[in-house]
Amino acid sequence: MPSKAIRKQKDILRQRCWLVRIQTAIKNRIHQLLARNHVNNPGFKDLFGLGGMRFLTTLSLPTPDQNILHQNLAIYNLIHEQIKITTQWVNESLYENRYRAILLSLPGLGEILAALAALEIADIKRFAYPAKLSAYAGLVPTT
Repeated sequence: MPSKAIRKQKDILRQRCWLVRIQTAIKNRIHQLLARNHVNNPGFKDLFGLGGMRFLTTLSLPTPDQNILHQNLAIYNLIHEQIKITTQWVNESLYENRYRAILLSLPGLGEILAALAALEIADIKRFAYPAKLSAYAGLVPTT
């Protein structure tokens, strides 16, 4: 059983994960709205980047889709800001976690995945040998 501190840190990560799922759902709704109105991406690599957002806010669609687009963009912006805040909480709460620092040095692990792995490991001493950690992480088949 993880300590109370670890459980609290995991709650922050779960909150961020939940917010990211909501953000993805909103992005999908906006893409669906654009497809329904036959609006093609004007060449933006990221439709939700700076240029893409400028395009979306100036886009003119028929009613009620125009209102729906603006409402979805407002919700997206709010969720996006909350994700930034929650990410900051993750960074602050795991600043001194030594496992996270080690995991960040591995290619392919960013701040959030390294934080998640560090919290799952909690204390490396609880694993007798590396194979136990691999099995715990689900990286080794059980049969």
